[in-house]
Amino acid sequence: MAVEGRPATIAEIRERLGPEERVEFEEQLANTPFDQLYAKIVLEWALTPEERAEDRAVLERVRAGDFSGLRNLDGTPFAP
Repeated sequence: MAVEGRPATIAEIRERLGPEERVEFEEQLANTPFDQLYAKIVLEWALTPEERAEDRAVLERVRAGDFSGLRNLDGTPFAP
């Protein structure tokens, strides 16, 4: 299912990438197991570079143990 404003195909993702990003994308695409393609390729690479950077920053913060601002599915603050 396509989301308005987002690429709907691998070709459309490639079209949006700069040369350096395209190299990284192609490497990930070639080395991602089939069962992880949607999660690792589509969900990440369909985002804009700014959105990907924001997601990576949040992930780094969480890996460092900072869970501030995160919420459970029911809206309550997340606590490990």
